[in-house]
Amino acid sequence: MGDKFVKTGIKGLDKMLGGGIPEGNIVVVSGGTGTGKSTFGMQFLEEGIKHNDETGLFVSFEERKKPTLRHMAELGLNIKKLEEEKRLIFIEFPVSELEQLFEQEDAIKTMVQTMDVKRVVIDPITPFALLYESELERRQALLKFISKVREWGTTTVLIAEDGEFKEKDIPRSISGIESIADGFIHLSFKLDGWKRRRGMEIIKMRRCQFEEKIHDINITKKGIEALNYKILCPGHI
Repeated sequence: MGDKFVKTGIKGLDKMLGGGIPEGNIVVVSGGTGTGKSTFGMQFLEEGIKHNDETGLFVSFEERKKPTLRHMAELGLNIKKLEEEKRLIFIEFPVSELEQLFEQEDAIKTMVQTMDVKRVVIDPITPFALLYESELERRQALLKFISKVREWGTTTVLIAEDGEFKEKDIPRSISGIESIADGFIHLSFKLDGWKRRRGMEIIKMRRCQFEEKIHDINITKKGIEALNYKILCPGHI
């Protein structure tokens, strides 16, 4: 039997991935300001909650609960009801408390297992990575972090900010966490003549076949949708 695929809720993306994100994968979604990173994460949770009756967990490393929940409500989620029913869980870690994250990790794992959480979004991962000054310390901390998240058994999306790279280079995030994650999806908003053009590129996705090109996307009131995608047959690489 092949892998089970988790639907993303992003129109066109699941077909480009041959069915969706392989269940249990940890996927980094990176981009600059205004590229739709947080919208991606919200659609991912929305898909699980509305169409698969799954419990979703949103972990924020910044104080952004109100604007995030307002945005999710705009996508058609009844936030108050979902929180009361414990189908949507929101956890905030202020930057000043991030160093205690690993001390509380077992509590999060227990909650994930007890409440049968299937999908997790962490938005953004960058403040956690920037706690460490040296590249070695940062990588060791991120490896430990990925290992702990993998124990949760969830399909997880990590939102990251872009680092510096030249236009023809492979995109990279500030934290570099994409190098140790299972998947990496990059969102762009590049100047094309006198206007900007939105794009989405699947850089890597373990246990999955995908189309290797930049796809045009739109962001509407219903979220992100891909425009120029091909339908791929499920496969593994």
